[in-house]
Amino acid sequence: MMKKYLAAVALALISSSSFAYYCSYTTYISNDDKFNTSGKFLGNSVTKKAAAAILRQERAYAGSWECGLGDADSRARFEEKVKRSNLSPAVIKRIVRGNPTVRVEIYDSYVKVY
Repeated sequence: MMKKYLAAVALALISSSSFAYYCSYTTYISNDDKFNTSGKFLGNSVTKKAAAAILRQERAYAGSWECGLGDADSRARFEEKVKRSNLSPAVIKRIVRGNPTVRVEIYDSYVKVY
């Protein structure tokens, strides 16, 4: 019984550390955010990959150091984290096809977007 309890506690500690909250922000996704700095359109398909690229580009255009996303390397890591996250199809469609205001919550291992 004690082994099971210790295993459960260890798993909870390991799991909680990878889900620690880091930062959040609210932003408007404009049509400009759907083009990278080279002029390439990022919204050709309604995919998580496209939504992640658009969210990354929005932070680049915002010129914001908010949530530690002020440099290209940090934004690249953020984009990869978004790609690994569980975004709903509705959120992905809103980002790629619309101009929504979204709430972004960044955790150690993933990103939530509403």
